[in-house]
Amino acid sequence: MKKFTLIIAAVAFSYSIAFSQGCLPAGISFTTQAQIDNFQTNYPNCTEIEGDVYIAGWNTITNLNGLSVLTSIGGSFSIECYSISNLDGLQSLTTIMGDFLFLGGGNLYNLVGLDNLQTIGGSFFFAGSENLNNLVGLDNLQTIGGSVNFGWETMGGTLSAGLVSLTGLENLNSIGGDLYFHSNNHLQELSGLSGLTSIGGNLRITGNMELQSLTGLSGLTSIGGNLWILDNMKLQSLTGLENIDAGSITGIDISTNDLLTICEVKSICDYLASPNGGIWIRGNAPGCNSPAEVEDACATVHTEHIVSNNKIIFAPNPFTDQTVLSINFPVNGLVYLDIFNNLGMCLKNWRFEGLQTTPMQYYPDFSGIPPGVYYCRIQIGNKVLTSKLIKIY
Repeated sequence: MKKFTLIIAAVAFSYSIAFSQGCLPAGISFTTQAQIDNFQTNYPNCTEIEGDVYIAGWNTITNLNGLSVLTSIGGSFSIECYSISNLDGLQSLTTIMGDFLFLGGGNLYNLVGLDNLQTIGGSFFFAGSENLNNLVGLDNLQTIGGSVNFGWETMGGTLSAGLVSLTGLENLNSIGGDLYFHSNNHLQELSGLSGLTSIGGNLRITGNMELQSLTGLSGLTSIGGNLWILDNMKLQSLTGLENIDAGSITGIDISTNDLLTICEVKSICDYLASPNGGIWIRGNAPGCNSPAEVEDACATVHTEHIVSNNKIIFAPNPFTDQTVLSINFPVNGLVYLDIFNNLGMCLKNWRFEGLQTTPMQYYPDFSGIPPGVYYCRIQIGNKVLTSKLIKIY
């Protein structure tokens, strides 16, 4: 009986090897639908391609169903197809050891089909997909070893993505190289990157015409290169970058963001106090138009407020007539709130009762105060904190 069991085990092991094996060390190219459809017939038991995979049937390849047995690609993976409408044939793929280049996909609206992909060993380039407005389908992707580029610069110009949100990347925690956002003309915020903690190279956010918020990067604690924030016409604040260790930044260029006025987040303040490289701050809105302006703003923000900005929050900010003050720790006694203009004149003040329950929310009324940049002084017991507010209408 024992001998029979061993025979069965050996047969099962041989079966698993036969049906799960490496192949095609030189890689393979697909340029027609027939090549995709006949893959399993032409390469039986080929589940782990050792070389590069290149799919480039711009108008001739409409589906990838013939690749449903693939579990890993040992080299790079390029998809340059306009007519595919889904990625269903890639549902078994867990690993791409090289780069992943995705260009085209004019009929794609998400990346469902890549649901089991966990690792990209190289870089991820994503561009030219005007209908694909989110990244749902990459929900299990955890690590990218190289750079990530949303909106790919080429010799002939820029291939812009149609991204509206980064939903689908919530489990991505590390990028080994650079992170680029360039000319994504529909992207307003970066909330899908809430799980990202480290970037090994540069962080470059340039020319994104609708980008208004960086708060999706609030989990980011380190980068390994330069921080570039350039030509983002609607960006008003660097809130979201405050948790980056200034010691990991090798240079900053914050320039020509027309509405950017709040630059005094902790990472920038710390870097200006002890720079590791170059400093370029220019062409932004007042308050963030030069290193001196940002340093002055940093000096007005109490250190405790910068470190513990999750304990006292104004939201929304910028705002219209009203913003909500939330205090996330128990308070004995009164909460004093005063608002000052840029000349240091106190325009209005409030007194609120402190409570032991948290969070406490207060509703100061800013109607009657013209649009502009203001500073609030908050006194709670012997603690005095300051915060910048922007009223836009």
